[in-house]
Amino acid sequence: MRYLSDPVVERVPEVSPDLNRVLLSPAPREIDSWSRNTAGGLWKGFRRRDTARTMSQGNVENVCRIYEHLNRGEIEDVVRRCSDDFVMDMSGRIFNPDTYTGHDGVRRFYADATEAWASYRWGVEETRVRGDSVVALLHCTAQSRDAAPPVDWDVAWLWRFRGDEATSVRFYRDRAEALEAAGLSE
Repeated sequence: MRYLSDPVVERVPEVSPDLNRVLLSPAPREIDSWSRNTAGGLWKGFRRRDTARTMSQGNVENVCRIYEHLNRGEIEDVVRRCSDDFVMDMSGRIFNPDTYTGHDGVRRFYADATEAWASYRWGVEETRVRGDSVVALLHCTAQSRDAAPPVDWDVAWLWRFRGDEATSVRFYRDRAEALEAAGLSE
């Protein structure tokens, strides 16, 4: 049986005290579910919130979901998480450097990727957060449609958000460069 005085335990991603690093493994955190007001009554469901942490956690979840959708070929689910004026800067890529704009740009990016690669997998190893930015540290593997050797590399994508919508992403071959661009360090 659960009593009113029992704390509620919620599973959330671990966040370092400075909000610069979000690890994807969940850890329990205790949250006050009941609080007394000045008149001595109870407020049901009251929780203390850290807005910056909540926004950062939501952005990290959006980034992870975007890669899940890309890996499954669910491009319309990716589009729904991006703003109308979304900019995807892939000019730093070795293969097919380009910049894609808007929802049609996201679709074109995916079409270009599936045209060039027989398979491509984006694996999120870690994310780092600062304000409205998320750096996704990725391990990517791909097999070309031609007889070219497969791709197996570590890269980073720097995501920017407005509310819960992604407004831009930029590809970096050098992870340290992406972290520096977001105002973070290794």
